[in-house]
Amino acid sequence: MRNNEQMDIKWILFLIGTILLVENSVQALDCQSECNPQLCIVPSTDCYAGLIKDQCNCCMVCGRREGERCFNQTLSKQLFKESQIYDDCGDNLECRLRTDMEDGDKPEAICVCLKSDPICGTDGITYANECQFTEARYKRRNSLAKETDGPCKTAPQIITPPEDITNNIGSSVTFSCEVKGWPIPMIEWRMVNKEKELALPSDNEHISVQSRGGPSSYEITSWLQLTNIPREYSGTYTCVATNSEGQSRASAYLTIGNFKKNFDKVEDENENLNEL
Repeated sequence: MRNNEQMDIKWILFLIGTILLVENSVQALDCQSECNPQLCIVPSTDCYAGLIKDQCNCCMVCGRREGERCFNQTLSKQLFKESQIYDDCGDNLECRLRTDMEDGDKPEAICVCLKSDPICGTDGITYANECQFTEARYKRRNSLAKETDGPCKTAPQIITPPEDITNNIGSSVTFSCEVKGWPIPMIEWRMVNKEKELALPSDNEHISVQSRGGPSSYEITSWLQLTNIPREYSGTYTCVATNSEGQSRASAYLTIGNFKKNFDKVEDENENLNEL
C-alpha cells in the first residue's frame, strides 16, 4: 500500500475517534432522574471562581473563570452539542456568546465579569474588576480583603521619561513624559537655564504643552513642544508629576547649536557609501 493511502486511512480513523470522544462526552452529561450526592466527585481545591452546581443541578463543580469557554442552558440553541462539556461560570460571571468570531467559525461562549469597576485590595494592588479580585483571594487563601472601591492610591510613577535631544538653531523638538498614578497626576514642565528654573509654557509663543489620558488606565501623557528654537533654549527640561500621594520628576537635556553643516556632511558621506 502506498504511503499516501496509509496516511488517508490514519486520518479517517483519527476523525472517527474524535467524533466518538465528543459523543461520549455529551452522553456523559445525561442527568439521572434523582441526584445522588454520594456519587459526586470532590471538586478541585483550585476553584478560583468559586463553586457552582453542575448542569444536572446535583454535584458541586468549579465555576469557569473570566475569559474561559462555558456552557449555559439558555444558550443551548445557539451552541453546538460539544460545548456541553464546559460548565457554567463562577462568582460574578455570566456566560455570553462571543461577538468577535470570524465568519464560518462555530459559535462559542465565554465567561464575562458582571462587575467591571476596579477594586483596591488590602495588599495595595489594584484589581481590574471583582472577578480578578475573587481569583486572587482564592489563590492566596489568606486575609486579602477589599480596601476600597476604585483603584489604590499611589504616588506618581514616571513610566516613560523625556530623552536628551540635540538639534539645530531654528528647528522644532518635542519632549514627552508618560506617568502613572492615582489620583491621576498633574504634569508640569520646567526649564533650568543658567541656574534659573522656569515654569513652562509661560507666555512664550514658541513653547506649548499638551496632555491627555492614557495610553493605559490611570496614566497620563504630556508633550512639551518647542518651535523655531534659538541657541539660548539649550538647558535641562524637567517633567514634574504631582498628586495627593506625592511627586516624581524626570529630566532631559536639550542641546541647540549650528549642526546643520555637520549633518549635511554625514548625509553626503552616507550617499557616497551607498553609491560604492
